[in-house]
Amino acid sequence: MVLSLQKVISPCLGVVEKVNIDSNAYIYEWEALFLIKTVVGTYEEIRIPVSGHVTSLKVEPGDVVTPNMTLALVQDDFIVSGSD
Repeated sequence: MVLSLQKVISPCLGVVEKVNIDSNAYIYEWEALFLIKTVVGTYEEIRIPVSGHVTSLKVEPGDVVTPNMTLALVQDDFIVSGSD
């Protein structure tokens, strides 16, 4: 079985407002994982096209994030699952 560890990356500079996942939680493709308030006051909802188990959370609410910063690591299960 092939295993793939995927990084969840911040696209912007801002502050983590909400973390919607726990370490070792199972996530679905395109599920809202984080909410970041940008420096200009808009909100970015962070989603990835991967389903699997969260292996590590790197941030918590109140943390300052920068572009390309790793927010979490997810072990991809390669199952197409989708999320509404």
